[in-house]
Amino acid sequence: MGTTSVGTGPGAADPGLRGRTYAIPFEDVWQGTLRLVREKLRGWSLEFADDREGVVNALVSSPVKWLQGVVEVRVGLDDDAQTRVDATSATPTAFHDFGTNARRLRRFFAGLDREAFREHQRRLPDPAVRR
Repeated sequence: MGTTSVGTGPGAADPGLRGRTYAIPFEDVWQGTLRLVREKLRGWSLEFADDREGVVNALVSSPVKWLQGVVEVRVGLDDDAQTRVDATSATPTAFHDFGTNARRLRRFFAGLDREAFREHQRRLPDPAVRR
């Protein structure tokens, strides 16, 4: 068997696979990523996380054994000090993934858009409280 994989990048032809650049602090995006992988994405389990390197690795189960996969998420700062997130999804035992890897990444980024914003909102001071 072979390996099939899909990765994101700013120049990807598919808009859903261009990764993300957030005007949100690294820590908020990082915590949103961890929450998403640990709690929100069905079938995902956290394998490794290193905030210094900005890397999260997850195992992803599937009802079809040969479509089980691994996802690596990379969170860092770009040249403009914006938080940049890219990811790679691979199915190590499949010759063809039938679009599974791309769907995994699109679902991850849709969830991250929500989680990063929620995390950021939690950390903002309450405007109703005057100092």
